[in-house]
Amino acid sequence: MKKLFTLFLIFSFSLLLFYPLVPAGAAEDFDVFIFTTSDCPHCQNVVNYFEIVSKEQYPEAIVNVFPFSEDGKYYSRFLELADAYKIKNDKAPVTFIGPFAIVGYQVDEIQDALAFCKSNTCKNPEEIAGVQEKDPAPGFSLIGKNKLIAWAIVIVALGIILFIAFFGRRLKRDN
Repeated sequence: MKKLFTLFLIFSFSLLLFYPLVPAGAAEDFDVFIFTTSDCPHCQNVVNYFEIVSKEQYPEAIVNVFPFSEDGKYYSRFLELADAYKIKNDKAPVTFIGPFAIVGYQVDEIQDALAFCKSNTCKNPEEIAGVQEKDPAPGFSLIGKNKLIAWAIVIVALGIILFIAFFGRRLKRDN
């Protein structure tokens, strides 16, 4: 019985030890904010790039397009982000990806920023700017992006409880 208990403990701890081998930032969604104007040819190039290239290579990127020439609330949002990212230029297009702000249609810079956020955890541009976030989405969870860790802990805890419940009496008798 002691051997069984020892094997169970080794198995439980090995689950926790080998968990970090799963890449933490891999396949985590991140936000991309693109601010455009209606009369800007480069703006359309940036939007097209994200529609064609990034959907295939970077499915984790959640692309949000804000035409600030058409809606004043988008312009004020742009100004808050531009201030936080220290951008002096208010010409479109401006793309915010994690800690990066890319002015114009700069494909290499956009690809570098996307690759960085694909392999690292990137904050939402609004978080970086300190802008108050909107109310949580209907599917909001306190566990958030750490669901795998939470489930691993729950499973290990349930395993320990079940093991003690079934074999606890026998362990006391063996001692």
